[in-house]
Amino acid sequence: MKSHQIIQTNLDFQRLLNLAVNVIDEYSPTYAENAAAMVFENALIRENIAVGRQPVPVTAGDKRANLIVTLGPQPSALMLVGHIDTVALWHDEGHHARISNGKLYGLGAADMKSACTAMTEAIIAVANSK
Repeated sequence: MKSHQIIQTNLDFQRLLNLAVNVIDEYSPTYAENAAAMVFENALIRENIAVGRQPVPVTAGDKRANLIVTLGPQPSALMLVGHIDTVALWHDEGHHARISNGKLYGLGAADMKSACTAMTEAIIAVANSK
């Protein structure tokens, strides 16, 4: 089996969906993404993946950081870039995730929270393929 096929067998849709719901449930307006970042960080830690934080010093407090994941020997590197901040709440339904007719809704579902979830699932699948 080729390496990409091995990685594909380690993709887990239910884990991906659960992670997406959990991160969308964390309200994360600009400059206050720490709780959402912790959802991703904890998902990686559960899979025994080394993850660290890189503070973003241009913002107030400790509410913003980049996550740095290490999978193997250096110096090979790959950077996945996204953001998990969302717009402010703009309707009464709030920020909580909901699934309706097979579609995921909530602040960040159509923007980068879902894309960052897909990136995280890909990292987990690669790590579990070793």
